[in-house]
Amino acid sequence: MIFMLWMRKINKKISVLVLAAIILIGCETETPEYFLTEGGLKYKYQDIVGEGKEPQVGDVLSVAMKWSTIEDSVFYTSVNTGYNGADIVKLQKQNKPGGIEEGFAKLKEGDSVTFYINPERFFKEYIQSTTPIFLIGDAEMKIDIRLIKVQNKKEYELALIEWQRLKDFEEFQKIEKVLDYWNSSGDSIVEVDGLYIVYDAVDKGEPLSYNEIFELHYIATFTSGQEFYNTYNNGHPDEFQFGKNGQMVEGLKNAISIMKYGQKAKVLIPSDIGFKAKGSAGNIVPPYTPVIYYLEILPKVDHDTFIEK
Repeated sequence: MIFMLWMRKINKKISVLVLAAIILIGCETETPEYFLTEGGLKYKYQDIVGEGKEPQVGDVLSVAMKWSTIEDSVFYTSVNTGYNGADIVKLQKQNKPGGIEEGFAKLKEGDSVTFYINPERFFKEYIQSTTPIFLIGDAEMKIDIRLIKVQNKKEYELALIEWQRLKDFEEFQKIEKVLDYWNSSGDSIVEVDGLYIVYDAVDKGEPLSYNEIFELHYIATFTSGQEFYNTYNNGHPDEFQFGKNGQMVEGLKNAISIMKYGQKAKVLIPSDIGFKAKGSAGNIVPPYTPVIYYLEILPKVDHDTFIEK
């Protein structure tokens, strides 16, 4: 990093391409492939802007991020995550030498770098979770980062409000488009508790009772029609316990509560009773995204009911 700072001071007008070439091939000696922060964090530059804004402790960083094994097997990417399509990181004061904070402090807006860090340390200190099984025993994992934006707390909060307004408007447009299409197709739309449901037929089957086990076939899609889950492809329905919390999003729970055994329906669920501002686990459903479920509650079968203790 000392070498990098020295190079930046040589000539502020030097082009990024020339600077990159100097970094890669050096002048008369070979430039190291990897660098170390003062605390020992290993890193490698991928792209250098040179004139971007430098982050300070307390700043909010918008970061495009990718995690992978040392063999380049990617197991996380920030592409579908929240605000601005990036992970949000508040730059904290460094607590331990060689931590990620040191790495962020070396970047400028627009810079791209790969950090090499011990997986157990990363998940314990920063993610506050257990290390994935496939990383246990590995000395290093890779974290690819591009620093997209540096904002102080006030700038970030204002930008976030504006982004939320934009996402609300986009969601409103998606919902209106679906409802217009359903109406034009002659569907009879029923609005209940903030969701929109269309029954395939008014079924005279038996209503679901609290605590009963029931089987549900369903297809989950975005408003574009793209599927993200399909029990028919699985070859079997999913089982749920009626009334039990934590099994499904609020809107889907509400829809099923007004259906009967043997009944089919399609339901449009806005994000405020769906996957909300955080999106779904694994980022399959992005934040502020309405979804459509095509539901089929299978006819009642003999299941032993049980009461939660």
